[in-house]
Amino acid sequence: VREAVLDKGSFDKYSVVILDEVHERSLHTDILLGLLSEAIKKRRTTMNPLKVVVMSATLVIESFKKFFSSQSISANLISVPGRTHPVSLWYTESVEHDYVDASVCTITQINEDEKHKDGDILVFLPGQEDIESVSVSLVARQKHHDSGRQLVVVHLYAALSNEAQTLAFDPVPVGTHRKVILATNIAETSLTIPGVRYVIDCGLVKMKSVIGSQLEELRIVPASKATVIQRAGRAGRE
Repeated sequence: VREAVLDKGSFDKYSVVILDEVHERSLHTDILLGLLSEAIKKRRTTMNPLKVVVMSATLVIESFKKFFSSQSISANLISVPGRTHPVSLWYTESVEHDYVDASVCTITQINEDEKHKDGDILVFLPGQEDIESVSVSLVARQKHHDSGRQLVVVHLYAALSNEAQTLAFDPVPVGTHRKVILATNIAETSLTIPGVRYVIDCGLVKMKSVIGSQLEELRIVPASKATVIQRAGRAGRE
């Protein structure tokens, strides 16, 4: 967006612009789509026409196709089939206000159920504080519960070092141990963790919110439908 403002929206430095995960609607992506559509029209008769690639694994195609059509821009659709498996979805009967405790209980239930012997567990939580709270509770519970496999709890969020983040990809002994990855939305789209068979999603995410005219704060808000679909899909990769 900053570069578009500096070069008056022409994007002259680029021949191709890629917008990934556009279903995660934000102020920046919406502004960029508008600026890019204008740049396409400006450069369509030049020797260097601008190409724009809009990508998403859960994209609602028609809405974006309709947008470009309204700007008199033709859009070609390319669909790449993914290697995914069917995913069964289960919901709580009511809203779990204490999502930290609910996450801990669900992890424990999966681990102690004989029907769910195989596969690691990926848990989506809003922030680092929640991840640490769940981690502490799991360690405490394991001291009093002998049933189920030994849980290997790892964290995954942006503030971690690269070395700490790679622990989420390390295998654990098969048959005796089970990995539990406590993650923020960093694990939604940017990476695929092998071995994940179960996804627990509290349905919340931290987002920036503007206070007054100059201040911003991070607030915990409900995740979008596209986001929770994307999260659930993490369980169908293997």
